[in-house]
Formats: sequence, C-alpha cells, structure tokens
Amino acid sequence: MTEALLLTMMDPAPGGEAEFNDWANSEHVPERKGIAGFRTALRFENKALSPRYLAIYDLDDITVLQRAAYLAISGEKLSPWSRRVLARASARWRFSGSRIGALSDAPTTTGAKEPIAELLLVLWRGAPEKCDGMIASTFKTAVDNSPGVAQSRVFVAESGGRFDYVGIAESKQPFCVSFSDPARYAAGSQTCDFAQVFVPLPVIAM
Repeated sequence: MTEALLLTMMDPAPGGEAEFNDWANSEHVPERKGIAGFRTALRFENKALSPRYLAIYDLDDITVLQRAAYLAISGEKLSPWSRRVLARASARWRFSGSRIGALSDAPTTTGAKEPIAELLLVLWRGAPEKCDGMIASTFKTAVDNSPGVAQSRVFVAESGGRFDYVGIAESKQPFCVSFSDPARYAAGSQTCDFAQVFVPLPVIAM
C-alpha cells in the first residue's frame, strides 16, 4: 500500500465566501471523510491572496479515488450545490498522486506528528520527465532542518506524459518569508512555480 494525497485549492466566487465555507464544511468535506480509505480531511487558508483555500485529503493509496464510493460523489455525480459552488470558483487546481519514498518511510498523515501552525505547499508542475529523487532531495534539503518543521513529504502524479510534484512541510511555528520564494526549490532544470504558506482552519465536527 502506497499512501497518496488528494489536494484541491481555489478562490470562492466574489461575494460567495460564506456559502463556499458552508458548502465545504457541511457537504464537501464530510462526504469525503465518510469514504473508506480517506484518512484525513483538512482545510487551510492562504496567508497570501490567492488561491484562498486549500483542502488536503490523505489517502490509503491512489486506488481509493477509483472505487465506487468516491465515484458516486465526484465527477458527473457531484451534487447540485457542489456544481454551483465549483462553477463560480476560480484559481482552481486539483492534484492526486502517490508519495515518493512511502515504501521506505513510515506511513503518516498530515498533522500526525505535531499540531500544525503553518503548512508550506510547494509545486513543480509539468516536468517533462520523472525526477522523483531530485525533487525529493531538493525539498528535503530546503526544509527539513528548519526550526519547527515536524515533517515533510513529496508526492508525484503523471498526466499526459508529464509529471506534477507536490511538496508539503508542516511546522509548529511560522515559516520565514524566504520559504515562500519558489527559487529556493529549483531542482536542476526543473523550476518550482508555486511556494505559499497556509494556516489551518478549524475542524468542523459533523
């Protein structure tokens, strides 16, 4: 079993932030929390301007997204409320991929080691070839010895012969401003195109 990650981020429609949060907290997140194989369902808010909201779902493995339970609430089976909210949202980006090094590292989930004060999200998108080792090493070197960092992980997904990479680092104290500089995470010829810091939103008990 190789642990995996589903990640979405977006901006609510102008004037639609209250409905967006109501939808996320009362429908979207609870739906996914109820599916076998979804280990976490956590929401974060961007410290920068956009995209405003991030949702992270730790999965047992990537096949969770191919099972009937998930297919019944996603894609063409989205609820009317989900369709309306998502149609009006902007800056949307979705990722689903498997963890690099998961077979050798102990399985874990977001927030499992320490309470999260801030979460760093770093993206390398559209790599023309697979470069797992280089990306993972670059990210580990950039974040792992920094004060407050509890854990870091890297995930990869292939689409159309290209590769997207997601790096996540969790800290129990604020990150320095330099951690939001994409140049910090250049991996050989593969540039980083996104590095932003998010803060956790309260978990809504349903």
